[in-house]
Amino acid sequence: YHKISKNTFGLSITNSSFNGDIETLTKENFFLSSRYIYALNYERTIDHHFSILTNINWGKLSSNSSIINFESSIFQTSIENVFYFNKIYNNENKISPYLSLGVGIMRFESYSDLLNENGLPYNYWDDGSIRDVPQIDSLNSVYLSRDYVYETKLKNDSLNYSNYSLFLPVSVGFLWKFKNLFNVKLFTTFNYLFSDWLDNVSNKENDQYYS
Repeated sequence: YHKISKNTFGLSITNSSFNGDIETLTKENFFLSSRYIYALNYERTIDHHFSILTNINWGKLSSNSSIINFESSIFQTSIENVFYFNKIYNNENKISPYLSLGVGIMRFESYSDLLNENGLPYNYWDDGSIRDVPQIDSLNSVYLSRDYVYETKLKNDSLNYSNYSLFLPVSVGFLWKFKNLFNVKLFTTFNYLFSDWLDNVSNKENDQYYS
């Protein structure tokens, strides 16, 4: 197998799993919370084991529980140091495990699904239903269902927090070399954010997500 090129351009599509404060309040529905994140990257190989990777990512993060929800559009850029456990210039090594650590900045815009298609607010009752009035007004009520349109921009009336956040990405994976044609990476990334406000709920612990 040929040695890897010093300059590599790539793209990726990953599935995100957000870990914030909504999950600590009520049970999250994972299948309603999964979102895609897309990426373009450039990697510059330094030697047999090290490279520098730059990323541009965009997509969405979300969390949906039985009584609260959010969806955030994100755009982020990062730079990472990549360490390959096998020599990537060695023709004998077709597959190499790797580890990468980096730093980046993210911009996010978060919204919530609070109203149905007719503009009626959701009221969550103890029996698990959603209705057009609070539970105390139980004589006349209409059952509602969520439309999953995140129409209401989230903000905190008492704190004007920033929509930008630094984050630390940590990735583990495998590089698979296909001679001199192309390379494939299988990986997972843990992203630690220096913000606790993506879901507009704060318990004093910063948000994070996997992709």
